[in-house]
Amino acid sequence: MDNRDQIISTLLDDLNKLDSSDFISYNGLELVLSTSNRPNLSTSLSSIFRIIEILPDAKVSIKITSSKFENVLFFFDEVDFINRIKISIEEFESYNLILIHPKGKPESDRVIKKDNTLFCKNYLIYKGILEFLFQSKEFAQFSNESTKTFTLISKEYGVFHLGYFPPNYQYFYSINIEGKLERLKSEFQKKEFIQFFKEIVVTSVHSTIEKNRFQIIIRQLDSIIDLTSKDYEAYVSNFAIDKIKSEFREERESYFENIDRSISSIGKQVVSFPLTFAASVFASYKVQDKPGVILLILFAYFLYTVIAILILRMTSYNVKCLRLDINAEEKEISTAYGKIYSNFEADFNKIKKKVFNLRVIIIVLYSVLILLLVLFTLYAAQSMAWVDFSECTNWISPAA
Repeated sequence: MDNRDQIISTLLDDLNKLDSSDFISYNGLELVLSTSNRPNLSTSLSSIFRIIEILPDAKVSIKITSSKFENVLFFFDEVDFINRIKISIEEFESYNLILIHPKGKPESDRVIKKDNTLFCKNYLIYKGILEFLFQSKEFAQFSNESTKTFTLISKEYGVFHLGYFPPNYQYFYSINIEGKLERLKSEFQKKEFIQFFKEIVVTSVHSTIEKNRFQIIIRQLDSIIDLTSKDYEAYVSNFAIDKIKSEFREERESYFENIDRSISSIGKQVVSFPLTFAASVFASYKVQDKPGVILLILFAYFLYTVIAILILRMTSYNVKCLRLDINAEEKEISTAYGKIYSNFEADFNKIKKKVFNLRVIIIVLYSVLILLLVLFTLYAAQSMAWVDFSECTNWISPAA
């Protein structure tokens, strides 16, 4: 245990030994405590809070927001926590959240400890789900902060108001919604799922008092998601699969057409490489005694190589975009329609294999282009007597 944890532990021990009457007052910012039963309490408090004032009659006042430790946040009780907490559930593990005078469950004793984690975590997840639904326009067409309501459009019930009036703090002791936000975010990646979810939500709480509807949804969230998944899977199996297959056939033909165009472009390059190289060698051979002409031929061949590389780069870029499109569509189908993805997997593998082969061919052509340019440059240099490679080629025996 480091020094900070030891200091906090000491303070919590001192606070736990206070009677309820020792908590004199709290105005939302400053807490006044009696130290008559705990003379060392002022020392413990001053080791953690920057703003502290010793008052007459064995009292001490602290500013509860003046913690010396950035990631240690203090709150008076659960109500104060709900009113002041600003962090999100994603930041929860980075903070130590301490309730100085928790009310706890009705049947429990007041004990200050990190086991207020259940309350804190549930509230932050609840808030996270609420904010997530605020941002999901496919779920709610309108939200009104003043009346604390979402406005949903239901096929069965028409305009439907979903109230999210803040529940009593005890509500967050009575639920356990860890992992529910992540599950909801995962399912909401499927647009059709959101529509089914909305209908299940409306059906589940239409008879509940408007202001309490969101609380009921949170309690029943797992069962609501399960019911929605069944409806969604039935929809995918009975209807969407035919539509998806039809659309994918069109996309597949488009992919193959793009691949064929790329192959055609590469094919022209493959035919032109040896012809251009051979013509350049033949021309330079005919003018071996004219170094200036050979140099011009070398320059022309260099320009041809540059143009060929630019064309290959364009083809390579087209193939790259095609590969990204294929991967994006595969991810979309596997995420949104995981149950039927196996119907498309073979086609995706076939397309990706052709694209992979194209990429290999392009890399080889790049290499061949550069190699031919190097070879012709060496040949031209030899012809112009700039270098002498005769020693390197003596091992080649002339024809008998």
